[in-house]
Amino acid sequence: MLAESTPAILRRIRLRRYPVHGTGRLMICTDRSTILFEFDGDLSDDAKLALIDIDLTDDSLQAATLRWDAARGQWHEA
Repeated sequence: MLAESTPAILRRIRLRRYPVHGTGRLMICTDRSTILFEFDGDLSDDAKLALIDIDLTDDSLQAATLRWDAARGQWHEA
């Protein structure tokens, strides 16, 4: 995967936010896993930055549900 270009990687990622017009859940689907992120309200800047750092190819995250903990400033398994 390290040799892939960023556009090639981004084409394989599917984002689904539901309910469509609501907040609270974001699903990221790759060819290896589906990860559900749960949060209250809109995502804070800290939550967005922490989301970028998550390794979506990590086998331990396959079919995981992660929840944002604003007090600790990190995503954790729900």
